[in-house]
Amino acid sequence: MARDGQRLICHFQAPDVESARVGLRQAGADVSTLWGGTVHVAPDLAASDLAQGNVLVERHFAVPVSFEAIQTLEQAGGDCLSHHRVRFLRTHFSLDQRRMHCLYQAPDAESVRLAQHQAGMPVSRIWAFQRISPGDTTAPP
Repeated sequence: MARDGQRLICHFQAPDVESARVGLRQAGADVSTLWGGTVHVAPDLAASDLAQGNVLVERHFAVPVSFEAIQTLEQAGGDCLSHHRVRFLRTHFSLDQRRMHCLYQAPDAESVRLAQHQAGMPVSRIWAFQRISPGDTTAPP
Protein backbone atom coordinates (compact mmCIF):
# COMPACT_ATOMS: atom_id res chain seq x y z
CA MET A 1 0.00 0.00 0.00
CA ALA A 2 1.31 3.44 -0.92
CA ARG A 3 2.38 5.52 2.05
CA ASP A 4 -0.28 8.07 1.09
CA GLY A 5 -2.94 5.34 0.96
CA GLN A 6 -3.85 6.19 -2.65
CA ARG A 7 -2.50 3.07 -4.42
CA LEU A 8 -2.37 -0.61 -3.70
CA ILE A 9 -0.79 -3.49 -5.57
CA CYS A 10 -1.66 -7.07 -4.74
CA HIS A 11 0.53 -9.99 -5.77
CA PHE A 12 -1.15 -13.39 -6.15
CA GLN A 13 0.06 -16.82 -7.10
CA ALA A 14 -2.43 -18.82 -9.17
CA PRO A 15 -2.33 -21.52 -11.85
CA ASP A 16 -3.27 -18.86 -14.43
CA VAL A 17 -4.67 -15.33 -14.66
CA GLU A 18 -8.22 -16.53 -15.22
CA SER A 19 -8.17 -18.51 -11.96
CA ALA A 20 -7.20 -15.36 -10.08
CA ARG A 21 -9.80 -13.34 -11.99
CA VAL A 22 -12.61 -15.80 -11.13
CA GLY A 23 -11.67 -15.94 -7.45
CA LEU A 24 -11.41 -12.18 -7.13
CA ARG A 25 -14.71 -11.61 -8.97
CA GLN A 26 -16.42 -14.03 -6.58
CA ALA A 27 -15.06 -11.95 -3.71
CA GLY A 28 -16.51 -8.80 -5.30
CA ALA A 29 -13.16 -7.30 -6.32
CA ASP A 30 -12.56 -5.11 -9.37
CA VAL A 31 -10.41 -7.13 -11.77
CA SER A 32 -10.13 -4.55 -14.56
CA THR A 33 -6.43 -3.92 -13.89
CA LEU A 34 -5.42 -7.53 -13.20
CA TRP A 35 -2.55 -8.82 -15.31
CA GLY A 36 -0.45 -11.95 -15.43
CA GLY A 37 3.29 -11.89 -15.48
CA THR A 38 6.60 -13.39 -14.55
CA VAL A 39 8.57 -12.75 -11.37
CA HIS A 40 12.28 -11.98 -11.47
CA VAL A 41 14.14 -11.94 -8.17
CA ALA A 42 17.54 -10.43 -7.37
CA PRO A 43 20.29 -13.04 -7.04
CA ASP A 44 20.79 -14.44 -3.52
CA LEU A 45 17.71 -12.67 -2.17
CA ALA A 46 16.45 -13.99 1.16
CA ALA A 47 12.80 -13.72 2.22
CA SER A 48 13.85 -11.34 4.98
CA ASP A 49 15.47 -9.10 2.32
CA LEU A 50 12.25 -8.99 0.32
CA ALA A 51 10.37 -7.84 3.41
CA GLN A 52 12.63 -4.74 3.44
CA GLY A 53 11.19 -3.47 0.14
CA ASN A 54 9.77 0.02 0.51
CA VAL A 55 9.71 1.68 -2.93
CA LEU A 56 7.94 0.57 -6.11
CA VAL A 57 8.71 1.70 -9.65
CA GLU A 58 5.98 1.35 -12.26
CA ARG A 59 7.04 1.13 -15.88
CA HIS A 60 4.63 1.25 -18.83
CA PHE A 61 5.77 0.72 -22.40
CA ALA A 62 3.99 1.86 -25.59
CA VAL A 63 5.34 -1.19 -27.41
CA PRO A 64 6.36 -4.57 -25.98
CA VAL A 65 9.89 -4.73 -24.58
CA SER A 66 11.96 -7.67 -23.46
CA PHE A 67 12.80 -8.16 -19.82
CA GLU A 68 16.43 -8.59 -20.85
CA ALA A 69 16.53 -5.15 -22.51
CA ILE A 70 15.33 -3.42 -19.34
CA GLN A 71 17.60 -5.55 -17.15
CA THR A 72 20.59 -4.59 -19.30
CA LEU A 73 19.76 -0.89 -18.84
CA GLU A 74 19.49 -1.30 -15.08
CA GLN A 75 22.72 -3.27 -14.83
CA ALA A 76 24.50 -0.55 -16.79
CA GLY A 77 23.21 1.96 -14.24
CA GLY A 78 24.16 -0.17 -11.24
CA ASP A 79 26.57 2.48 -9.95
CA CYS A 80 23.69 4.98 -9.81
CA LEU A 81 21.72 2.58 -7.64
CA SER A 82 24.68 1.99 -5.33
CA HIS A 83 25.46 5.70 -5.09
CA HIS A 84 21.92 6.41 -3.85
CA ARG A 85 21.83 3.30 -1.59
CA VAL A 86 19.10 1.70 -3.70
CA ARG A 87 18.89 -2.09 -3.84
CA PHE A 88 16.87 -3.97 -6.46
CA LEU A 89 14.76 -6.77 -4.98
CA ARG A 90 12.18 -8.09 -7.42
CA THR A 91 10.35 -7.37 -10.68
CA HIS A 92 6.89 -8.36 -11.88
CA PHE A 93 6.89 -8.27 -15.70
CA SER A 94 3.59 -8.52 -17.60
CA LEU A 95 3.03 -11.28 -20.12
CA ASP A 96 2.14 -8.67 -22.77
CA GLN A 97 5.59 -7.10 -22.12
CA ARG A 98 4.09 -3.63 -21.67
CA ARG A 99 4.11 -3.27 -17.86
CA MET A 100 6.60 -3.79 -15.10
CA HIS A 101 6.61 -3.26 -11.35
CA CYS A 102 10.03 -3.20 -9.70
CA LEU A 103 10.54 -3.36 -5.94
CA TYR A 104 13.49 -1.69 -4.26
CA GLN A 105 14.85 -1.14 -0.77
CA ALA A 106 16.04 2.44 -0.38
CA PRO A 107 16.24 5.31 2.11
CA ASP A 108 13.20 6.88 0.39
CA ALA A 109 11.37 7.23 -2.94
CA GLU A 110 13.45 10.26 -3.90
CA SER A 111 16.65 8.17 -3.76
CA VAL A 112 15.09 5.71 -6.20
CA ARG A 113 13.83 8.54 -8.43
CA LEU A 114 17.33 10.06 -8.63
CA ALA A 115 19.00 6.70 -9.30
CA GLN A 116 16.48 5.77 -12.00
CA HIS A 117 16.83 9.16 -13.70
CA GLN A 118 20.63 9.09 -13.64
CA ALA A 119 20.64 5.52 -14.98
CA GLY A 120 18.34 6.53 -17.85
CA MET A 121 15.64 4.05 -16.85
CA PRO A 122 12.09 4.37 -18.17
CA VAL A 123 9.76 5.31 -15.30
CA SER A 124 6.01 5.91 -15.17
CA ARG A 125 5.63 6.36 -11.42
CA ILE A 126 7.68 5.88 -8.25
CA TRP A 127 6.12 5.58 -4.83
CA ALA A 128 6.99 4.55 -1.31
CA PHE A 129 4.95 1.73 0.17
CA GLN A 130 4.39 -0.39 3.21
CA ARG A 131 4.17 -4.11 2.66
CA ILE A 132 1.04 -5.77 4.03
CA SER A 133 0.98 -9.56 4.12
CA PRO A 134 -1.62 -12.11 5.18
CA GLY A 135 -1.42 -12.49 8.92
CA ASP A 136 -0.11 -8.97 9.58
CA THR A 137 -1.64 -7.76 12.82
CA THR A 138 -0.69 -4.10 12.62
CA ALA A 139 -2.54 -1.55 10.51
CA PRO A 140 -0.60 0.73 8.16
CA PRO A 141 0.09 4.26 9.48
